[in-house]
Amino acid sequence: MDYGFDGIIVYVDEGNEESKWYSVGYKNRENKIPANPNAVFKIASVD
Repeated sequence: MDYGFDGIIVYVDEGNEESKWYSVGYKNRENKIPANPNAVFKIASVD
């Protein structure tokens, strides 16, 4: 959040382990709606 992003979603896939999703921040900062793995942001994914 220190970088000015509204929210961040991270997907972790480690071999045979169950995949995990992590999210932080807001999907909608004005209305304080938390980010979730289904949130859509203005910026595309980064590989």
